[in-house]
This record gives sequence, C-alpha cells and structure tokens, in this order.
Amino acid sequence: MFSEFNEKADELSLKMFEKLINSQKSYQHLFNTIPFPIVILDSNGIIIDANITTEKAFGTKKEEFIGKSSLEVQDFSPEIFNKVKERQELLLKGKSVGALEVPIVLKDGSKRWINTNISLFHLEGKVFFQIIIQDITHRKDSELKLKESETKIRNIFEAIPDLYFIVSREILQYWITEEILNNFI
Repeated sequence: MFSEFNEKADELSLKMFEKLINSQKSYQHLFNTIPFPIVILDSNGIIIDANITTEKAFGTKKEEFIGKSSLEVQDFSPEIFNKVKERQELLLKGKSVGALEVPIVLKDGSKRWINTNISLFHLEGKVFFQIIIQDITHRKDSELKLKESETKIRNIFEAIPDLYFIVSREILQYWITEEILNNFI
C-alpha cells in the first residue's frame, strides 16, 4: 500500500512538473515575442531579465545590462531619477502609477523618447518590477513640428494688419490680430 502511494505521488509530481515546464515555456514565448521591450528589475532596481525586443530596440545585448542598475545603464537626469524612484516606492506601498515619458540616449548616441509603464509583481516571496517600454520618438517629433508650425503661422498672422477668415466645410476659423482688436475696443 505504501509503495502504491509513492507511485501515485511520483506520478502526480511528474504531471505537476510537466505543467510547470509548459507554463514556463508559454511565458518565455510570450515574453520574447511581444513587440514591446520589457525589462524585469529586482526590488533594488537591478535588471535581472529583458526580452529580445529590448535588445533590438536599444541596440544592446542583454548580457551588457543584466545585473546592472537601470540607472547605470541609462544616465538619467536627477529629475527623472527621482521620478523613477518615486514610482517604485509608490508601487511598493500598493499604489498605482501612471506612465512616464523619458528622454534617453542609445548606445550609438542617438536620442529617443520612451513611454514607460511600470508594475510590481511578487514571485516566490520576492518583489519585482516589470517595465514595458514604448518608443514614442516619432510622436514627440511630430508634436514639436506641430508647435513650430503653429508658431510660424501665428507670427505670420500677427504681422498682417487685417482680419482673416479660414473657411472649410468642417470649420470656420477667424484670426484677429491685436492691431484690429485694439482698433475696435
């Protein structure tokens, strides 16, 4: 009877081990095929893992940053350093945090903007941070170009001493220069 119990326990242990291995394989597949860079930090901010997309996005082999502080890998300004630390502390207190847009410099010297979403998780009694990163450089560049364009148009209209209307099917906009406004007040 005791040997039968041992056989059943061994069979159950083997099935559980197989499920664990399959679960780990599924996780690794998802982790490495997701199209966003993902970095895992321990509770001290040390990078312990990163997906393949991270290597491609930053042009750095995983081995070059595993075991280092995220702040060693990227030279953040004191302001950004404090924001990152503050977010980690809030997560440790059970609070949620929003995304953080951060300028970075890649290994090749090029500058990028990234949007970081950080979350906390527990595994085997330890605390970890997961950071999902999205490159928002194109959006930031577009925003800058739009602001520059708006400034140019505003300067042109302010240099013209008349009242102008811009009409389209969707909207009617008018532009009143300060000179005209002052003449009618």
